[in-house]
Amino acid sequence: MTSGRRGTAGWVHVGHWAVRIRPHDGGLDVTTRTAPAAYAMRTVSRWAADAEDPGLLILSPTTEPVGTWPWPLPRVGIHVALPRDVDTGEWFGLGPGEAYSGTTAAVRVGRFTACVDDLKTPYVLPQENGNRRQVRYARLSSAHRSGLVIIASPHLDLTVRPWTSEDLAAAQHTTDLRPCDQVYVNLDAAQQGILAAAVVAVLGNAVVAVLAHAAGASEDFDPLHLSVYAPLTVFGVVLGAIGWAVVRRAAKNPAGLLRWLVSVLVVVSFAPDLSLLGGGTPGSGSLAVAALMAMHVVVAAVVVAAYRRVLPLPVH
Repeated sequence: MTSGRRGTAGWVHVGHWAVRIRPHDGGLDVTTRTAPAAYAMRTVSRWAADAEDPGLLILSPTTEPVGTWPWPLPRVGIHVALPRDVDTGEWFGLGPGEAYSGTTAAVRVGRFTACVDDLKTPYVLPQENGNRRQVRYARLSSAHRSGLVIIASPHLDLTVRPWTSEDLAAAQHTTDLRPCDQVYVNLDAAQQGILAAAVVAVLGNAVVAVLAHAAGASEDFDPLHLSVYAPLTVFGVVLGAIGWAVVRRAAKNPAGLLRWLVSVLVVVSFAPDLSLLGGGTPGSGSLAVAALMAMHVVVAAVVVAAYRRVLPLPVH
């Protein structure tokens, strides 16, 4: 299963088909196809099940995106539904709190146990939450000890919630979320992380540089060269992650503080750019400096959009 972009028309409505089922002496090979409505794209997954040990199912899925995808996949993995009486999660991996790719500074490797209701995180706007990173082993069980045991090789991402990802995408407030009659489990082999934000920011700034040069900005202005702005862009994204995480953790009203702080920092970042005007730097015309200032706005916009998803703001 692959999970796609939140709020994109047609992507929540996906179809799953078994393309080929081939039994063999050691188990079963299954090829499946998953495709969203209204888009000429799909994923093809292959599953190898080893059924030599009764009660043990070994899955080795591989997924291949097919066609032109207008956005990156946020996650690639398996979606499982369990009975609602499964109320306890035990895992060996990163914890005890949630973590996502690139945001693991506040967690540690260990063995942890929590109620299923405690594995979710209440955010101001319902969104992706509760992920546990680098899980090697997990047991999801009921009071009768029945449930599911997961052993990863080497590890996976685990999410356990009383609602589906589609429920989260449709909800506008936490009161819109109602516990379902099942527990929904995501077992992810890969997730989009902060690295993607850095790539998007660099690409955005590359577009700004190309447009500036096409409009007449001097090629002599070094800050508009990829070798100069690319590392500074990545540094800005990483610094933004640190600042966002600190405010998210320590502020009483992180959303309000970040709205003010991001605006102020962007304006302050214009000062070094404006100082280049008439300062003797080769090619530092008004158009080149304006493009450099626009790059700061691009980085801020990408950081805010990415970290709202990767590091969502909790209710305090």
